[in-house]
Amino acid sequence: MYGALCISLSFVLSYIKLFSMPMGGSLTLCSMLPIAMYIALDFILDKVKEDRTQNKRVFIDEIWRLVGKGAPEEAAQSVLEMFKTFRGYGAGAVAVTQELADFFALDNGSYAQAILNSCSLGMIMATEPVALSLLRDSLDLEQREVDIVQGLERGQALLVGSGSSVAIKIVSSKLEHELITTDVHELNSMVDEKMQQMAENTMPEQAEEAPTPGEMLSAVRRQSSQLIPIGRKKVKL
Repeated sequence: MYGALCISLSFVLSYIKLFSMPMGGSLTLCSMLPIAMYIALDFILDKVKEDRTQNKRVFIDEIWRLVGKGAPEEAAQSVLEMFKTFRGYGAGAVAVTQELADFFALDNGSYAQAILNSCSLGMIMATEPVALSLLRDSLDLEQREVDIVQGLERGQALLVGSGSSVAIKIVSSKLEHELITTDVHELNSMVDEKMQQMAENTMPEQAEEAPTPGEMLSAVRRQSSQLIPIGRKKVKL
């Protein structure tokens, strides 16, 4: 649902014209997204430099929009600076992308490769054969590692770094799963369970107007946030 919403929003924004060129073409809100992200990252960079003693992490999702296809080189240079200098400010940067072809599209992939070279650890999840070919060349993967990636399933990944690699399986705690799941059947199940608990704990004379499913889901997640995570497990595949 979240993905469909983002696609729909991008489609709508692409039709909102801010300026039309005399010789054709136009400037839209969607086309200004890389500029907005660059401004946000510039602000983050200033905040990171304020206190070297505080440990910080910056996650950049869909990073290809800043260092890949159609991205301004100024934005790509700024992101590259983050990955090269963050350690000196007690911070680290995490790049996330699913569009590897676009990630390597700007300046023949020079910015993407420089970012990969600056990372001490990488996590590869299930990916398409074309993208895997790019990763194999960029990360110098062995055939054994390529075979592992081809067989990865949901929740599994290959960690690579310092010339070695290990296959892992990520198991979320009940709290983590309830907070991040987007599966509509699981969300409905959480709401039904909460409603049943409320019905059992409410006397007839105390009954009030029934909350909506959205209110029930919010209540479930607020309650879950007070629980203690049971941790994660890592196993070799």
